[in-house]
Amino acid sequence: MARLGKLVLVDLAGSERASKTGAAGSTLAEGALINKSLTAARHVPYRDSKLTRMLQDSLRQQLLLSMLFHTVQP
Repeated sequence: MARLGKLVLVDLAGSERASKTGAAGSTLAEGALINKSLTAARHVPYRDSKLTRMLQDSLRQQLLLSMLFHTVQP
């Protein structure tokens, strides 16, 4: 029996606090959408964010997957 695996590494550069980034306008709105997409539990709004569109295959409910989130601050 053959098994197929997939490893996806993602740098979530837009997940920091908005108050620390100094972002404004569309950049701030994009960051808010990224953060919102990261907290989606049941319904994943794939069309709302480039991040969720890119990770759509990895976020489907049919897949058995593990997620490891690690935050590093300089």
